[in-house]
Amino acid sequence: MKLINNLLIQIIPFLPKSFIKLFASPYIAGITDDEMLSTEKNLNTKGYDTAIDILGEHVKQKKKQERLQKNMQIYMMKFLLDLYKQIYQLN
Repeated sequence: MKLINNLLIQIIPFLPKSFIKLFASPYIAGITDDEMLSTEKNLNTKGYDTAIDILGEHVKQKKKQERLQKNMQIYMMKFLLDLYKQIYQLN
């Protein structure tokens, strides 16, 4: 399996994006923020819970990547604090 994974990693950069999108599209909500939010809203109205992950693969510069990671850490801390407050208020 490791051999197949390594082979795929080497081949994927040379495949057309349209081919990759064909297989990746069920797992990706959108390329732009607007596409992603539209997909999330559509899934929410159908009763699905969603989670949005911004992984940062699109960032080419190290400083931008570090800033994105720092912003995500701050967002997660705020999210957890808000969640703890809600849990505390329920109890």
